[in-house]
Formats: sequence, C-alpha cells, structure tokens
Amino acid sequence: MLGKLLKYELKAMGRIILPLYLVLILAAGLFAVNIKLNDKAQTLSGFMNILSIITTILFVACIFVVVIVMIFLVVQRFYKNLLGQEGYLMFTLPASTLEHILSKMLSSMIWIVVGILAGTSAGFLMVAIISDLKTFNEFISEIMNNLDALFGSGSLMRQLGMMVLVLILGVLKSLSEIYASMAVGHQFNSHRGIMSIAAYIVFSIIEMCLGFMPFIRKLGERGGLLYNEQLSGAFPAAVVFSLVGILVYGTITWKLLDSRLNLE
Repeated sequence: MLGKLLKYELKAMGRIILPLYLVLILAAGLFAVNIKLNDKAQTLSGFMNILSIITTILFVACIFVVVIVMIFLVVQRFYKNLLGQEGYLMFTLPASTLEHILSKMLSSMIWIVVGILAGTSAGFLMVAIISDLKTFNEFISEIMNNLDALFGSGSLMRQLGMMVLVLILGVLKSLSEIYASMAVGHQFNSHRGIMSIAAYIVFSIIEMCLGFMPFIRKLGERGGLLYNEQLSGAFPAAVVFSLVGILVYGTITWKLLDSRLNLE
C-alpha cells in the first residue's frame, strides 16, 4: 500500500512543482544569455537594458516562487490529507499510520532533491553559457576542492555519495521536524497553525541546545571549520545528528497521529 500512496503523492506534487523547475532552468538560461550578450556589446541599447531587467526579475522571481511553492506543498499535503477533513477518508484506507507518514515524507524528499538538482543544473548552465571553457574547468575544480574540504580526499564517487547521503538525511530530518510540529499543534482545539509554528520553534531551540551548539563549540576549540581534518570529522556527526532527529520527530508524529489524532 505504501507504493500506491507514494505514487499518488508523487503525481499530486509533481504536476505543480515539476513545471516550475523547468521554468527555473529556462529562466537561468535566458539570464545567462543576456549577461553574455551584454558583455560582448560595447554599449547597451534601451531594448537591451529592458531585456536585462526583465530576465533578472524573472530569474529571481522563479527562485522565490519555487522555494515558496515547495514549502507550501510540503505543509499543505500533510495537513490536508492527514490532519484536515480528508483525514477521515485517508485513515479508512488499508494502510497504517506509518505508511501514510512515509508516503508524504518520501514524496516531499524526492521532489526537494529533484529541486536541488534543478537548481544545480541551472547554476551549471549559467556558468557554461557565461564563461569560456577554461573558466568552466576552473569552476569544476573549485567544486572538487570544496568537496575535498567537506568530506576528505577520495574518489569522485565517494565524495558525491557522501554529499548525497548528507543531503537526503538532512531533508528527511527537516521534513520530520515539520510534520512533528504540525502533529503537536493539531492537539490543540484552536489556533493550530500558531501552535504548530510555536512547536517548530521549540524543537529548533532544543536542537540548538542539545546538539548543534555543543558540536560547533567543539569544532571551534579544535581550530574552527577551516581545516580538512575538522570538516571530515563533521560528516559522521552530521549523519548521526540527522538520523537521531528523524527517529525522534518521526516517533512523535507517528504516536500522535496513531493514538491522539484530532480531526475536530
């Protein structure tokens, strides 16, 4: 049943967010082409100035729209299907509470990762259009150096694998925190939206106190984040931090929806 729920969620989110990703890549290409043309032109005509403004506004607007719509979909799909009026129907399906939660989480995670890939592709496209081959190669080399600093020296596949793992776990942890906050806020009979936001703030403060701040302080005592040995040590800590967050927030969400679901 999880597969069917996930398939439905992917389609429901994809029909809205996928066209926006494509528009973002197109806007990035137009923006880069405009910059390239402006660099080659000796003087800018009135038309080119207007075109420059339009492409810049379009590109920036696309970034904001994609981020806002993605956040809206993450919240709206979970609230509408499981905590709203549709919850009466959804929980009559032959699926467990955990399967409902996982379908929302995995679908959101997949589309967020696709969005990050779309944004990365847009960035590469811009660099490829604006720069020459030498500058583009230098750009790729700089990225590889940054990967070395973050995860330690090693093969390209190892570095990319670490980056993908940290990315996926980080996204899942963030989604788990959002869902847990909404589940807590929905325990109240009024002002559920405000209480959900308050729960999210409380969770974030607890994270800062129990995990993130001591970790950063420890790194600071060892010399900060400027050296490879500190950064490579940060990788397993980031993985553990995300896994613990997923477990804790996921358990809170599951328990509240399974035992204390309030659809009134």
